[in-house]
Parts: sequence; structure tokens; C-alpha cells
Amino acid sequence: MGIYSFCATAITSLKLDNLNIIGDNCFESCTLLKTVQFDNLKTFPKYLFQNCISLNSVSGLNTIEIGIYCFLSCSNLTEINLPSLKTISKGAFIEINSITEISFPKVTNIYDSVFKNCKGLQKVDLPSCNYLGSNAFDGCTSLKLVNIPLLHSASFAAFRSISAEILEFANL
Repeated sequence: MGIYSFCATAITSLKLDNLNIIGDNCFESCTLLKTVQFDNLKTFPKYLFQNCISLNSVSGLNTIEIGIYCFLSCSNLTEINLPSLKTISKGAFIEINSITEISFPKVTNIYDSVFKNCKGLQKVDLPSCNYLGSNAFDGCTSLKLVNIPLLHSASFAAFRSISAEILEFANL
């Protein structure tokens, strides 16, 4: 599927079991899209779901990377099931207040502003993460529990303006 293939269409649900490659912005502004499931897609490209304001559930069994600003303005996203995910690129979940908890067991790298201003985010569990980019959790004012035991490097303002009560960084 090429770039902008389904941009601004009225689809509400998407299940693509065998898709391996997809273009940037493919589902941008699909404002009625609520659920997405990809079984074989390795990379969610940049701006894939930008402005999908009804999107609340995303599943990708073999997805290992999320591109920049992939979920920009997905204001209702609450359920994220990406068990193989390893890398989250810049701004992927920026300012999504509906996300309350994240747990990505295989993620090793979180780049700049990934969860910046996710004001509803309360719990973070990233047991394999060793790098956080600048402003990664900046402005997550509801954040209470952070578990990143393998963290080796946190860039500028990675946790600025958070209210966490428990921070667990065994390797810092």
C-alpha cells in the first residue's frame, strides 16, 4: 500500500494479516477508524494514523518499530498491544492523554518526545529499555510509577515536569 492510500476514508476497523509494507500517512485522517490489527507488519511508518481521532485499539504481533509521529492526534487511543516492539521514534504518542499505562517488554530505544505531554499516563513498564531521548516523558503530570531497570542513558529533560512517586532505574 502506498502513501496516503486510505487517507480520509470512512473505514472503522482494519485487519490486515499478511501485509508487510505500508506507505507513510496511509490512514491519515480516517476519523472513524477505531481498531487496527496487523499480524506481519514490521514497521508502522511515519504519520501512519495521524488525526485518526476515534482510534482506540492497535495490535501488531510482529511490529518492531513505530515511525515518527505515527499516532499524532489520536486522542482516544487507550489499548496498545505490540509485544515485539523494539524502537519508538520521535513523537510517536505525543500529547495523547487517553493513554494511562504502557508496557513494552522488548523496547530498547525511545526517542525524543515519544510520550511528551501524555497527561493521563500513570504507569510505565519498559524492562528492556536502555535509552530515552530528550523530552521522552516531559509533561506527563499524572505519572506515578516508572520501571526502566536497564536504562543507561536519559537525554535532556526526559522526565521534566512529572509527578512520579516511584522511579526504578537499576543501572543509572
